[in-house]
Amino acid sequence: MLAYQDLITTVADRVGLNTDEARAAAEATIVTLARSLDESRRRAVLKAVPTSLHQQADAAPGPALDADAFVSEVSRLTGAAPAWARYQAQAVLATVAEQEPDLVDSLDLPDDIRDMCTDPERSPLSTWTLPCVSTP
Repeated sequence: MLAYQDLITTVADRVGLNTDEARAAAEATIVTLARSLDESRRRAVLKAVPTSLHQQADAAPGPALDADAFVSEVSRLTGAAPAWARYQAQAVLATVAEQEPDLVDSLDLPDDIRDMCTDPERSPLSTWTLPCVSTP
């Protein structure tokens, strides 16, 4: 099972988030992942992650998602711009893949979502331009 604090800390460190932002990114990504899987794979994911990160996961699986739809859902759940949501989701998925590689291998993810299971700093996806975010 993934340790809550390890997951949140690693995600926060990877993409420069505070703890609350990392928790929100992890929750949105895990919920989106769970919703996109069939029942047996959904149970495997939900069993492997802390309950606090998947309380919003519906019982019924949603449609299989491609990476764009996956990112759109994470963006909707977090309120982050799509490019930033992709970066955050990739950090979460990479952390899960590192800490639970057998789990991720068993999920039979579509290739474009599996590609998001790599460290955003070492991925070909990292060549994307991220939005500049300024705070007042």
